[in-house]
Amino acid sequence: MATLTLNQIVKRLQTAAESHKQIATFINTDYLEEYMTEPGRIQYPVCVSVLQDPIISRTTKATEHPFKIYFLDLVNVASDTKANMADVYSDQMETAKDFVALLQNANWRFDWEIGKETPVQTIRDGSEDVVCGVCVTISIFTAFLADRCQVPSTIIPDEPDINMATTRLYKYTFDDVVTGITITDLIGKRILGLWRDGIYKRWVTGTPATTQEIQFDSTTGLFTAYAGDTFNELEQFDILYYG
Repeated sequence: MATLTLNQIVKRLQTAAESHKQIATFINTDYLEEYMTEPGRIQYPVCVSVLQDPIISRTTKATEHPFKIYFLDLVNVASDTKANMADVYSDQMETAKDFVALLQNANWRFDWEIGKETPVQTIRDGSEDVVCGVCVTISIFTAFLADRCQVPSTIIPDEPDINMATTRLYKYTFDDVVTGITITDLIGKRILGLWRDGIYKRWVTGTPATTQEIQFDSTTGLFTAYAGDTFNELEQFDILYYG
């Protein structure tokens, strides 16, 4: 997962909605009601996203962004209102399922995780425009790294003194495609900097949350790539360490 901002997430929701040929309008708002009180203000069918209260978890190293996503359309009340309403419910349910599928876009799926369960609620609004449809609750998870080094702060992190006399640069070239590599020379060492083919990477003790992170276990000297990623033949590690 990546550390996406709320604006970046909403922009992707908009992109997914506006790509669907059965959605005429996308709206992101805090209050659905403000758009429903003026007849003719909205071009239907409409997709409306309403952010719920997010959750930041240091346990899962993720931020959960819950959204209620409404899929609504006008109901023809001139004749056979119940049958027309049933048609709208059916159509909007299919659109909602399409939308959930669109969020699995191959270009996005490594940046966020979509909750496995998507509760659905039927909606009927009796305000100025007679509309109905469905509302789905979608949880979008992005990475929370708690990386103090990236925080624009005047507080200097507490770090132990480093003896520069014991600081070394270790180079390693891969001779095969692997998901992990054990470098016994680095057992018990402290990593100060890690570059993969010249690109700086963060080293973590837990499971990597993005492709920008590599797990390092100092007790075994094992370096592990992000799930789905590999270290490739002829790639090089440049590792600055001490100890």
